[in-house]
Amino acid sequence: MTAPLSQDLKRWLSPFPEKGERTALQLKRPESGGPIAGILASRKSESTLAGNSRLFKDIQREMLSRGGISVVFAPEDVSEDRAEGIVYLPGQDAWSLVSAPLPDIIYNRIPFRKSEQTGSFRKAAAFFQAKKIPFFNPCFLEKFECYTKLKQEPGLTGFLPDTILIGSFRELESFLMKHNDIYIKPNSSSKGKGIIRAGMDHDGMILAKDLNGRTRHPDFGHFWEHWRSVFEEQAYIAQEAVYAATADGQRNDFRILAHGQADKYGVTGIGIRQAAVDDITTHIPNGGRLIPYNDFRTPGHDDFIKKAVQLAGNSLSREMGWFGEFSMDAGYAGNGRYVIYEINSKPMKFDEENIEAERIRRLADILFDKTVY
Repeated sequence: MTAPLSQDLKRWLSPFPEKGERTALQLKRPESGGPIAGILASRKSESTLAGNSRLFKDIQREMLSRGGISVVFAPEDVSEDRAEGIVYLPGQDAWSLVSAPLPDIIYNRIPFRKSEQTGSFRKAAAFFQAKKIPFFNPCFLEKFECYTKLKQEPGLTGFLPDTILIGSFRELESFLMKHNDIYIKPNSSSKGKGIIRAGMDHDGMILAKDLNGRTRHPDFGHFWEHWRSVFEEQAYIAQEAVYAATADGQRNDFRILAHGQADKYGVTGIGIRQAAVDDITTHIPNGGRLIPYNDFRTPGHDDFIKKAVQLAGNSLSREMGWFGEFSMDAGYAGNGRYVIYEINSKPMKFDEENIEAERIRRLADILFDKTVY
């Protein structure tokens, strides 16, 4: 350690004897203090972890300001009574290896889907459950699984575009003929990656668009052969295209952030993402624009978003384990119809600073309120 610990950290941390141990600090519970929050990440190498470091730093600052502390670790680093991980030291803007007691609550921020499929993750999740340690945001969401879960909630059925998991040539052909205009998306991706929009005209000609450009196909057989290798590489869904364009031909989506509050869900923040003219995605890295929600806000929009967040949160948590946080992509299709496009259980950073700041406060609320310490 090159600088002394701040007072708020001294309550929790002390140096390990320098005898070649892996850890540099040990964490002990003070006589009075808040919870120890565990943040689950992935092991990148023997000495580093992979995850959203900016989010982890912000959580640590908020936890310390309230009298608690957070520790980041990988599933492999959990033993019967301890977690070996890293702790952020805000005063030094540095991370230190740490040996900590088992946390009071676990926030799952594993960054890779494949990491949640490992035996070490499953073992750790089962261990937390056996120890009755609250564990929230249990997994990534697959698009089609999420759709089928939400479809079971009567209050959400009218908000969900018709969706299939692509299983065969005939199945996709029938779906395209039924709707004429569809989106084709990887079942397990986010941020607009891999999206294709396919439209069929009255002569059977198909125009397909993705982030790389457009292709024209005289019939569905030609379209399938062109994209077949893509569809066989991973699972894809097909979703009915339902959206309303502005007078300028631009698509506006609601990007909604929600958090659990006691026995209900609340809206943390809402932003508008606007696509470029005739584009297929509103994601900012792919050319979308950020617009304040207040520029489009109506009582009808507010009512839909409040209802959708509450019902979706309840439905997913009932079926899959408690989700303390999620984001939702939705839209207004005109004539009073609203649409839920997809839900993400591992939201990335929101570009709106006020929403991101409120997010950290809401997460800290969960980390304190869901624990006994």
